[in-house]
Amino acid sequence: MALSKVTMGYNLVHIRKSVRQGILHLLRTAEKPIGEKIKVLYIAGAGRSGSTLVDNLLGQMDGFFAGGEIQHIWKRGILDNRLCGCGSPFWQCRTWTAIIQKGFGRVDKAEVLEWHQTKERLTRVRRIFFFLFRSKEHQYTELKPFLDILKSLYHAIAAETECRVIVDSSKSPLYLCLLRLIPTLDVYVIHLTRDPRAVGYSWLTPKPTRDPNAAPEMHRSNLYKSSLSWNTRNFLIELMIRKMPGRFVRVRYEDFINQPRHSLERILSVLNETPMKLPFVTDTSFQQSANHLVAGNPSRLDTKQIVEINEDVRWKKRMSTWDKFVVSILTFPMRLYYKY
Repeated sequence: MALSKVTMGYNLVHIRKSVRQGILHLLRTAEKPIGEKIKVLYIAGAGRSGSTLVDNLLGQMDGFFAGGEIQHIWKRGILDNRLCGCGSPFWQCRTWTAIIQKGFGRVDKAEVLEWHQTKERLTRVRRIFFFLFRSKEHQYTELKPFLDILKSLYHAIAAETECRVIVDSSKSPLYLCLLRLIPTLDVYVIHLTRDPRAVGYSWLTPKPTRDPNAAPEMHRSNLYKSSLSWNTRNFLIELMIRKMPGRFVRVRYEDFINQPRHSLERILSVLNETPMKLPFVTDTSFQQSANHLVAGNPSRLDTKQIVEINEDVRWKKRMSTWDKFVVSILTFPMRLYYKY
């Protein structure tokens, strides 16, 4: 009898503990109220188009969280433990570790690798036919398991950072297709373009990653590949944003550099956001606090408090006339469409 009372007492304590843990878990993972969507401002474009600078500037405003190229969080963040924009390795960054804990609890690396491989498979160019010619309902049903994982991630970001807008500079038009399928995300797009000759020069130029957990230099590409990528990315983005009237803004990198305040105001107008204060110190510089861009250009690791917004025009002097001609031919006529 005494043993039975002890057992019963133990069970009651265990039940109370389980209930308490369950309530705490619900509180930690609580999402936004039903019917309230999470705004995601997605920067789409070709690689080396200046998205890291735009992302970082947006993230300095109250209510905005700049996540960097969030599509790479599985491999570069969780698995490779590369540096966050704050300068800490991913698993030592309090912000991202709290986000992962809130969204997934303890993560299994084999499972995360599977998520990364799924993302890679779904964002290949040939998948565009699936997104263009299958109904949205069919897409959602087939991809729901992975979409639920993405939903957990973005909801955890919003809950942990208490932001109104998540800025994602993943750039890939196919990854944009995935985010648009998640019913609880309210997706807006910045279509960021840059002169393809400047893009080609950037892909040719060695650039240190400044990250001990990554390769010494960023990936490089020849002019033919970078031009093909520039054409393909921008063409696919054009197809996507035609389905999003009133929810996108096209920004040329060159215009953003020359008139950053005006460009930012155009973006905020589409978002219907009115921050109390813009982060500009002067018309061509802004105040920078620690950022948490999970992936992107190594410039996200810069620690200077005042960031000068200057156009990188080295390509105009250092790129050979022949190389400029090759890129101009390869990117015709889209180059003219964007007034380059």
